[in-house]
Amino acid sequence: MTGTTQATWQVLAPRYSEAWFGLKGRVTATMIMTLLGPVGNAIGQLLAPIGTVRTSILILSIATTVIVPSSLALGERPPTPPTFSGSKTSPPVFETIRRMSWRERGDFAILVWGFGVLDGV
Repeated sequence: MTGTTQATWQVLAPRYSEAWFGLKGRVTATMIMTLLGPVGNAIGQLLAPIGTVRTSILILSIATTVIVPSSLALGERPPTPPTFSGSKTSPPVFETIRRMSWRERGDFAILVWGFGVLDGV
């Protein structure tokens, strides 16, 4: 299960940066979004053992309460797309999932398997 989510987030970062950033900032935005997942996991692992279980849950709840509203403030796309590719609409979720099957996108299946094994270890 974790392997699927990690691979999915790796695929979504370029898609998001394509819609919001121009050609010069796209690589940097993709890099930052890709690195935020592992950094967030590391911060969660460091904050969780602080104090008692109640304290850990309180700290993580406060962090989530602060971060989630800021993510909801962003729209799906900017009012004017920065590039031509940003103006194109993305395919529906089910179409994307179908395209990520083993037959059409073997690289995604390899990522899912790799992250699944590494997270399981």
